[in-house]
Amino acid sequence: MAPSFQPGWDVLIIARPPAIGADFQTLAGILHSLLRRGGVLGGRTV
Repeated sequence: MAPSFQPGWDVLIIARPPAIGADFQTLAGILHSLLRRGGVLGGRTV
């Protein structure tokens, strides 16, 4: 996803223990949604 980041963003991802049991698709989907909500992937800031 990093090539899609808006200019000027630095992103630090901290995985918490509940992430251990999640599959890749779930984690990637949640991360994508959060990055869009935050405007990192070009979405509007909520």
